[in-house]
Amino acid sequence: MIGSIGDSCTGCGACAAVCPKKCISFEPHELGHLYPVVDATACVDCGRCDDVCPVLGINGGGPFTGEAYAFQALDKDLLADSSSGGAFGAIADRWISSGGIVYGAAWERGSGAHHVRASSVNELAVLRRSKYVQSSLDGVYSQITRDLDAGLNVLFVGTPCQVAAVKAVCVGRPKTRGRLATIDLICHGVPSSSLFRDYLNWMEVKTGAQVTEYASRDKVRAGWSCLGSISFDGAEARAIRADDPYVMLFGQSAVFRSSCYACPFACARRVGDLTLGDLWGAESLDLDFDLKLGLSCVLENSEIGGELLASCNEDARIAAVSFEDIARSNSNLLHPSDAPGQRKELIEVYESDGFTGLAEAASRAFRGAARKNRMKQLLPSGLKRALKRMTWKVRRHVG
Repeated sequence: MIGSIGDSCTGCGACAAVCPKKCISFEPHELGHLYPVVDATACVDCGRCDDVCPVLGINGGGPFTGEAYAFQALDKDLLADSSSGGAFGAIADRWISSGGIVYGAAWERGSGAHHVRASSVNELAVLRRSKYVQSSLDGVYSQITRDLDAGLNVLFVGTPCQVAAVKAVCVGRPKTRGRLATIDLICHGVPSSSLFRDYLNWMEVKTGAQVTEYASRDKVRAGWSCLGSISFDGAEARAIRADDPYVMLFGQSAVFRSSCYACPFACARRVGDLTLGDLWGAESLDLDFDLKLGLSCVLENSEIGGELLASCNEDARIAAVSFEDIARSNSNLLHPSDAPGQRKELIEVYESDGFTGLAEAASRAFRGAARKNRMKQLLPSGLKRALKRMTWKVRRHVG
């Protein structure tokens, strides 16, 4: 029964979405992550929850057998408003322009993230950029099935476990007349929306002002990096510090779901038709791209994925690379993130002292990493890229 899945649960919510008796609810456990609770008095043991669970239905890993590419959109405005090379924006734009529907993660003000439905190009803006928090799929499964049953073509973008769950719930239904295409993201792990909300509250108390906007990634203010921006009431957005506690906790993989550290989807065999991420380490590949604008990596995993990518031939510069080139700086294509040794202590601090205590504990636990990140943030982007290029050349020569 799904109620005994324990730490393997990804929090996708598929089980609750298909339960005919609506007897599955979710309760917060460590670090605010939600886990299923089954009302045994209402459960009829139909097994539908087990059938759609992405963890119970996983087929295991395997080698990458598709094609790999570097991708950069030609639209400079789209590039500026994207986390990396604008691959999602360009693909989603083409999909909607052909009459399709797109589902992706959008910020939920004052909380975390929630997947939403976009049926026009103007609605895609809120789906761009990474959201370093677990997105809720509450109500989304029923929306997708209605769209597919109505003959609409749906593109779903999310973490690999979310993609697997959506496919399990929505594919193969007798009423389905539309087509489902999926894009999974190279995922490091997910903090909870509850933790993120506590972080925002902590920021507001610390600054004495209300947070009006938060971006996990912001190339305009922080360059092509893992840093974002934050804005407060009455003030312009500013780049988030490299030693910000939430940035540090995410970067050190300290506050992910327990399942993230044993993720069966963190492997070369992908669950989506396409896989998107950042082409970190592009300095070593001698590609003819302007790297200050950001560069996406794209893995083509299926025939549908090939069609998605081909739809953007006129909207982007696309160059073939190897899977190894991408995986070299995207370790989650090979294995899950590792939990730091301090994670248990950080959980205990959060439970007793809230985010204030967690921020202080993180500052102590990751002091060395914070110092290194601050120094990197001070370096001009061009200099950092030049240093990376030089480092790669030295490694190649030595190797």
